[in-house]
Amino acid sequence: MNLTEGENNASNPKEEGGINLQKPTESKSTNTSKNIAVAIATNVLQKSISYTTGNIGKWTGSEQTQNAVNNMQKAIGYGIAIYANPIMGSIALAFDIGTNAIDYAYEQNQREIKRQILFNRTTVQAVEAR
Repeated sequence: MNLTEGENNASNPKEEGGINLQKPTESKSTNTSKNIAVAIATNVLQKSISYTTGNIGKWTGSEQTQNAVNNMQKAIGYGIAIYANPIMGSIALAFDIGTNAIDYAYEQNQREIKRQILFNRTTVQAVEAR
């Protein structure tokens, strides 16, 4: 291949005058050490965030604030999941919504049963008092 003076041979960086855009290779031990350091840092960060967000209600004395933080955390998590894999993220979100709806319906049913028992008890007591 003939190149005029001043031209670079970008198609083959090993030839004289070419530009080598490849990253220099690192040793396996350096790479492994970096991976371990990143894994440890990630683990510490996750535990710190979990501890902090899990205790906001205790520190503030507000269950409502804790619920808001938990819901925000879930929303961010599902947003990331949907971004990473739209199908699986959407399935996970739908599953969570479905289980929450089932739990809510169950709790409402239990409240209604307790309300009805209390109503019947007070009605019977009112009739007996006459």
